Amino acid sequence: MINKIIEKIDEKAEGIFRVSHQIHDHPEIGFQEYEACNILCKGLEEMGYKVKRGVGKFDTAFVAEIGSKTGPTLAVLAEY
Repeated sequence: MINKIIEKIDEKAEGIFRVSHQIHDHPEIGFQEYEACNILCKGLEEMGYKVKRGVGKFDTAFVAEIGSKTGPTLAVLAEY
């Protein structure tokens, strides 16, 4: 099971690093990370994720999902 998860992460590594570098190149003030949010959402969409923007009470909050509803689930809560 863990090997399959590692394989999926490795498949997305190029996109993950690209998004990371774009965010690093465009620093923003806390609670005003609109460009970073756009970079993240666009990058996730390009990697095949379905992205729902503007969730909760923050404009920069989003949920991204990929895959089926069966099988293992991985959740990531990240603050940047």
